[in-house]
Amino acid sequence: MSSHELFVSSHELFVSSHELFVSSHELFVRSHELFVPSHELFVPSHELFVSSHELFVSSHRSFTPRHGSFTLSQELRCAVNLWFI
Repeated sequence: MSSHELFVSSHELFVSSHELFVSSHELFVRSHELFVPSHELFVPSHELFVSSHELFVSSHRSFTPRHGSFTLSQELRCAVNLWFI
């Protein structure tokens, strides 16, 4: 029974890491949207890419379990919809 509880706990950790993956994908889509309009300005777009990478590190550290997977998936759908417009 104790080993089963440990297995459930590891599964919950796996779900949390999956939510972090969705959040990082969201940031990647948004930074890519910023990269497309600023393609003519190559140097500022490169600085934007570095800034978005720092933002990803910051969001990875400040992630809390209070953010539900539904909220993250909803934001991801909004970001993808903006990308295909």
